[in-house]
Amino acid sequence: MVLVIWKADFDGNAKQLARADVLIREAAKAVGTKVDGPYYPQDASLMYLMWTKAFEDMNRSGRVLLDKVAREKLPLTPLRYEVAVTPKEFWGK
Repeated sequence: MVLVIWKADFDGNAKQLARADVLIREAAKAVGTKVDGPYYPQDASLMYLMWTKAFEDMNRSGRVLLDKVAREKLPLTPLRYEVAVTPKEFWGK
């Protein structure tokens, strides 16, 4: 499994945040990714933890999410992500 720590800025109301959360979860679920959050970190408005089988899954779900967020004009701006893997995945053993 690959752990992705995903952070974004959000400048909206509670109803928009709830909708963004639904879209994040739907996009992740479509590629088999488990989502935990939202969290409120010190250096961003939102943070989610996502566990996925492959990094490419996160890329696929992210493209779908960004398209939906743009269509619905939600004030969500992805900032950055960090990827963490287990030693087995890193070393390939």
